[in-house]
Amino acid sequence: GMGGMGGMGGGAKRPAPEEYRLALSLEDLFAGCRKKLKVKRRVHSTAKTPEDARAEAQRANGAVAMRETEEVVEVDVKPGWKAGTKLTFAAKGSEQPGHPGKPADLVVVINEKPHAVFKRDGDDLVYVCAITLRQALCGFKLTFRGVDGEDVVAQPATGEVTSPGGTVRVKERGMPSRKRPGGRGDVIVKVDRVDFPKRATETQRAGFKELLSGAK
Repeated sequence: GMGGMGGMGGGAKRPAPEEYRLALSLEDLFAGCRKKLKVKRRVHSTAKTPEDARAEAQRANGAVAMRETEEVVEVDVKPGWKAGTKLTFAAKGSEQPGHPGKPADLVVVINEKPHAVFKRDGDDLVYVCAITLRQALCGFKLTFRGVDGEDVVAQPATGEVTSPGGTVRVKERGMPSRKRPGGRGDVIVKVDRVDFPKRATETQRAGFKELLSGAK
């Protein structure tokens, strides 16, 4: 393709960085990984210097020949990286028409894919669930797969009644901490709803009255 020359100052600044977004799963961000990203760049077809580009433009009514090329960059993702983390690859972007040899930098921005189980909150992982009234009053034990592939077991302290909005924290089962080497955030089980039974027999109602007679 052809590109218009634009401003042809000899001391042209490097163009603004080009951004690519790389979407990763929580599992990838937990363990760290190496990803290859294929990027497309526009570069000059023949011109090697601004003088070449000027001469070409004079012959072609102010235009220079550009071509598209593909390049693979390797992104080394560290454990615990968050969405918004940026990695700069110097001079891996496109060239501006008329300025061969001065490509833009390439900035890779980390995005986080939605997860089926967890919502991330810093280094913590939040698991939202509903429980029954019986579980709220009598306690419960939840087992689910953690982001590290191992089971997470969450249960409130003995005798504790769980209300809507209540939480149970499982220490050191969240994401790796970049600030505390070797440390991890927590898994937080958040109860967003307590499901009441639709009906209760007279015997059950009597039991509830007796159970709750001393409650405040």
